[in-house]
Amino acid sequence: MDSRRKYLVIFAALLAVLLATPYSGSYIIVLVTHALIFAILAMSLDILLGYTGLPSLGQAAYLGVGAYLTAILASRFQFGLDWTFWLVVVLGILIGAATAALFGLFAVHAGGVYFLMITLALGMCVWGLAYRWNSLTGGETASSCRHDLHSVLISPTT
Repeated sequence: MDSRRKYLVIFAALLAVLLATPYSGSYIIVLVTHALIFAILAMSLDILLGYTGLPSLGQAAYLGVGAYLTAILASRFQFGLDWTFWLVVVLGILIGAATAALFGLFAVHAGGVYFLMITLALGMCVWGLAYRWNSLTGGETASSCRHDLHSVLISPTT
C-alpha cells in the first residue's frame, strides 16, 4: 500500500470516529476521550524526543497536574461545569505548562542519563503528592474528587 492511500485510509477512519462518537453511548465517548488524551501525551513526548533527542520519564506528570487541577476545580468548587468549561481547560494547560517550565529550569542543564533521572524524580514527586495528599486529591483512590464530581455530573438538577 502506497503512503498516499495509507494516509487516506487513516483520515477516513478518524473522520468516521469523529462523526460517530457524538451519537454513541457513554462508554464509546469515554473510550474515544481517553484515546485522544493519551494521543496528546504521546505527541508531546514525540515532540520532545524528536526535536531535542532527550527521552523523558516524567512527561505524564504535567498531564497529571493539569488533570488534577481540572478535577479539583470541578468537584470541589463546581467550576467548569457550564460555560466556564473552556476556562478550566485553559487553566489546566497553563498549570501543566508552568510545572514543565519550573522543572525545565532544573532539567535543561542535564543531559543523557542525568536528564532521565531528573524527569523520573519529577514524575515520582507528582505521583507521591497525588497519592498521599488525601485532603486535596483523595489519596490513592482519588475518592473525594471522583465522588464529588459524580454527584455533580449525575445528580438531577432542579
